[in-house]
Amino acid sequence: MADEYPSAEVVGTDISAVQPSLVPPNCSFQIDDAQLDWTFKPGEFDFIHIRYLENPKIEKDESHILKKWCRLFFECGRKTGRTWEIARNARQEEYMREAGFTDPVSKSWKLPVGGWPQDKKLK
Repeated sequence: MADEYPSAEVVGTDISAVQPSLVPPNCSFQIDDAQLDWTFKPGEFDFIHIRYLENPKIEKDESHILKKWCRLFFECGRKTGRTWEIARNARQEEYMREAGFTDPVSKSWKLPVGGWPQDKKLK
């Protein structure tokens, strides 16, 4: 992102110090936990991208607004025939064959969330 937008200031965060050392001059990293209160002021960023972030609080709390949104989002997909549950129902290969792919291969691997994994290959 920093390479694509050299006039932007790009800030990356992670709960551990695993960031690369060679980064563009407009890129910096901070150790921070995005699931806790943010250390950044409201409105400090123009764009926020988060990936591989699980929130067990949302998963447990049936009344949480995001839990309700997810439930309705998937329900709408099922009703309109445009499901977003490809990974959940393990139909990736079937959909790829229908799209014309001749030899799709599906691979699964563990994606640790939460605490730091003991297995070095998963770090």
